[in-house]
Amino acid sequence: MENGNHRTARSRGALMMYIFGIFMLVFYLGMAYMFLFSRVLAERMSPTVRYVMGGVFLLYGVYRLYRQVKATDRDNE
Repeated sequence: MENGNHRTARSRGALMMYIFGIFMLVFYLGMAYMFLFSRVLAERMSPTVRYVMGGVFLLYGVYRLYRQVKATDRDNE
């Protein structure tokens, strides 16, 4: 019976990590959008800084997406 409880706790933790990963993915891609396409930061930063930061957030968001997909595939096996 203890083994079933341990598996349930681990699956709950895995679900929380999955939700957190999705949240962070949306955050990074949202920040990339803010830096690259939004006018909110246009008045406070030079275009060069905005594009570099937007590119960094975009690349890291894509990397997080890749890691999220790989982790999901690994967990489903």
